[in-house]
Amino acid sequence: MAILVPLSYVCNQAINRRAYVKVQAHRDIYGKLSSWLFEMLLGLREIKLFGQSRRSGKTFINKLSGLIRAKIAKDKIEFLSERLNVLLILIDQLLIFIVASFLVYRGLFTVGGLVATLMYFSIVSDMFRNLAQASMRMQKNFVSINRIFSILQQEEEQSRVSGTRPNNGQVIFRNVSFAYDEKQVLDRLCLEIQEGEHVAIVGRSGAGKSSLIQLLQGFYEKNGGEILIGGVPIEKYSINDLRRCVGVVSQKSVIFQGTIRENLTLGNRAYSDGAIWEACEMANISQAIQRLPRGLDTPLGYDGAGLSGGQLQRLTIARVLLRKPLITVFDEATSALDGASEAAIRLLMKELTSHTTLISIAHNYTTIAEADRVAVMDGGKIIDSGTIPQLLERCSVFRELYGEQARWYHAVPS
Repeated sequence: MAILVPLSYVCNQAINRRAYVKVQAHRDIYGKLSSWLFEMLLGLREIKLFGQSRRSGKTFINKLSGLIRAKIAKDKIEFLSERLNVLLILIDQLLIFIVASFLVYRGLFTVGGLVATLMYFSIVSDMFRNLAQASMRMQKNFVSINRIFSILQQEEEQSRVSGTRPNNGQVIFRNVSFAYDEKQVLDRLCLEIQEGEHVAIVGRSGAGKSSLIQLLQGFYEKNGGEILIGGVPIEKYSINDLRRCVGVVSQKSVIFQGTIRENLTLGNRAYSDGAIWEACEMANISQAIQRLPRGLDTPLGYDGAGLSGGQLQRLTIARVLLRKPLITVFDEATSALDGASEAAIRLLMKELTSHTTLISIAHNYTTIAEADRVAVMDGGKIIDSGTIPQLLERCSVFRELYGEQARWYHAVPS
């Protein structure tokens, strides 16, 4: 026993360190393969459309082979740990048997004592074998526990508690700076939007337009400057109150499995049917819902299966309008709509400014034609703002963006 215990401890410690590395590598590869498979299943139509079935199959085989190699490496360590402990126990048993037999031969030990010693050692060796197996299982558990703790240790969103609530839709960005992964996105940006004003924000891709809205909603923390709603810094509002007063219609909004009613009343199930139908009418989706056999109680499948892309976009617009936010943001929200629906939404934008501040982010300049003012973003700053004729006259960046749109429209055959 004096040999078995320290030797087993030293060997198991060395093996456990290697086992932890192998188990972690196996879990990482398994997670990456699962994510890749999920992505491929979502894009199955595109894979077939572009003839990538064979290439995707080869990629899957390569990734699966890597997973199998990682599992074999992990299993080798487990096998080595188990067999090594068995070998140590057998060696110790052999030494006990040899020494005890010699002592019996010399008359210094009895046969009964030899049998009792071997039985005692057999019980103890089973305990050591179980401890070794438990130690190997713990290495697997440690990997899972560490991954869970890495998630739990992520910085949580601050839940600010405040009795102050936004009471008007004036928005002010004052010298706002923001960097993402050490990349400067916004650089001392200044923009003031009055209550009830419709301001369109345009700029090249990557100019920081969507990041500006994320900051307004409190999803990111700015690095400098201040953002005010109703003349009050947004830090003074609770997160719930802040997001309740800012409604955003994105280019791709999430539709959950459930009924149309459940998707529309997300966050507040107390809306009446009259309020729901009013929002649907404003979003030009009411007739499509009325044609469905179960109306608002029609179930939707995964990712909104059961409605067309344009109908889903109008549904998300209705969901935002139902909340009647002080500030409404359309972030490329009309990109999936047909001409008639887009015209209806542009008409809606005119009506919305009577009770909400409206911010439009768009590359399609027909969407911003009705804006009171257009703000041009470039290099993380607002470089100019004004009406379309004013900007065409004095802003070279806007002229370039507008010219690209004009050339595209002229290129489309009538």
